[in-house]
Amino acid sequence: MADSPATRRLLPDPTLRIRFRDMREDDLDAMADLLGDPAVMAFYPAPLSRDEAHAWIANQRRRYEEHGLGLWVIESLEGEFLGDCGVTWQSYNGIAVREVGYHVRPDRQREGLATEAALACLDLVRREFPSTTLTAIIHPDNTASRRVAEKLGMTRIADDHAHPWIVRTVMGMTVFPPAGAPLQVSTAKVDITPPAGYPLAGYATEAEPRRAEGTNAPLLARCTVLWDDGVPKAVVTADVLAFGRTIHRRIRDRVVELGIASADFVLNAGHTHNGPVLIERLEPYVTYALTDLREVEEYSDRLVTRIVALVRDALGAARTTCTLDCRVSEADFAFNRVGLAHAERDVPVLVARALDGAPRAVLFSYGAHPVAGGRGALFDPDYPGAAVDEIEATHPGCFAQFVLGPAGDQNPVKTDGYARSAAYGRSLGRAIAAEIRTPGRLLKTPISTVLTEVDLPLDVVDAPGARAMLRAAFLAREASGVTAYERRHGETMARLVDDASEPLETTIPLPVQRWRIDGAPGLSMIFSGGEVVSGYAERLRAEHGGTERLWFTAYANEVPGYIPSDEILARPCYEAGYRADHPDIAAESMAAYGHLAHFLTRLPGTSTRGVEQVYGDAVQALL
Repeated sequence: MADSPATRRLLPDPTLRIRFRDMREDDLDAMADLLGDPAVMAFYPAPLSRDEAHAWIANQRRRYEEHGLGLWVIESLEGEFLGDCGVTWQSYNGIAVREVGYHVRPDRQREGLATEAALACLDLVRREFPSTTLTAIIHPDNTASRRVAEKLGMTRIADDHAHPWIVRTVMGMTVFPPAGAPLQVSTAKVDITPPAGYPLAGYATEAEPRRAEGTNAPLLARCTVLWDDGVPKAVVTADVLAFGRTIHRRIRDRVVELGIASADFVLNAGHTHNGPVLIERLEPYVTYALTDLREVEEYSDRLVTRIVALVRDALGAARTTCTLDCRVSEADFAFNRVGLAHAERDVPVLVARALDGAPRAVLFSYGAHPVAGGRGALFDPDYPGAAVDEIEATHPGCFAQFVLGPAGDQNPVKTDGYARSAAYGRSLGRAIAAEIRTPGRLLKTPISTVLTEVDLPLDVVDAPGARAMLRAAFLAREASGVTAYERRHGETMARLVDDASEPLETTIPLPVQRWRIDGAPGLSMIFSGGEVVSGYAERLRAEHGGTERLWFTAYANEVPGYIPSDEILARPCYEAGYRADHPDIAAESMAAYGHLAHFLTRLPGTSTRGVEQVYGDAVQALL
């Protein structure tokens, strides 16, 4: 059973909270306390004596010499003793296997330390050995240890009848080296519904915010992790209107600390108009007349924490070895609310399928504003939530997620209440559930990812004369704006341009992300920030093989406003972000998003690089 080479000493890599080291003789006090604790040893015949703890240390040191591994001391990065964890040779029913084992101080249990340490050991086995079986041999009543094993991706593989006094449960998995690691998927979800009385986002208000009277359906954040050759690539969706730059950056920075590369993480807002108000977007005072932002800031802080914990849970959840396939379904309840010809019909679907063919995780998209529920008084995820429920009910054990497509100028045909949004969602979900009964076009790893940022130009110049013009226009808007939120916007922007110490906003940064999955043919997926209008997607799909080859999704990572085309900017409207009375300043959607001006357009016969040219080139460069 010697590991080759036997003399090579191994040690798992440190994690975010834990480091490993060899056990030493001077660990006797700490190990005697650990192994003599009745709670830690509840599933052993009895707690160990001090002499037995000493023998335990000697046994590990012998294992280091013979096999290069054993149980190591786990301690905090500051050196605080936490317990032990490692990989040893054990046997069940006469079969020799490697086992991961762990013991954590009772006062530090239920913090995820055992899972974190065991995952580090799993990574060591994957890195250092050829394909092998890794087990956790567990007392049948030890549910906590079984949960840790399941989070590593283990399933029950046998019962051990060779033990003298108990039939033990053998959890196990095949561990492949990095070059041959199979594609796997893991998932998690969390409820993010605020309490009744919290302000609702989505629709501008006159004099006070619209506050929720309760919940029609819970708001959820969901996470799917695709393990590409052992590397996690995560998609998070949340039933909120939009993420602003600050909250997006806070989430992304903390997710990267969990070990996910930035380009491998996507954050999507579902854009329900019956979800919670967040900081920044839409601008809370301008849009909702909120003057005291403490409750919004507190909820936004909690949301950041919950989403980061959600990703951590998905990383630690049981993994299913899977295949990937894609197909395109259809829906017909969107129309172009600006009056242009294009209406979204395609519903792209990506399926992670267990090796027995059952759908394990489904990612799907459609380009229709989630406003079918209307201006309600209850929290509700709109039609995407009902679609997810329908898919999961039809395929038990399947996890579904929705990412919104280019819906900037697309609305549902009817927007008359929760019954309508549920009907649209059930119809969409039924169509997808039927489609995924059989596999679509097979895709394969690797999954390549790119995340970039583009600065989109506003139609404004930062100069003394421009400030004076802007100030006059905003004061006029404050005095006689068409809507209450535009009057508040005029008030806010007039103060801003008065502050000569701060430069005027002349561009807006926008993250744009691309995932590419190999295949014959493969699939490119654009995750764009902003409320992108459908014309961009229509052109890009036509140039890159249709929806079968190119997914185009929006509302990803952060949403600073609508991303209009030159065609839409040619006339004043909500999506263009200006009104005819003062075409040089922001109004309509750009007022709700708290900007000074609308985006720059290319006028006929000029070579101006406006928003369409800058944004279009940035996306093309990714493709």
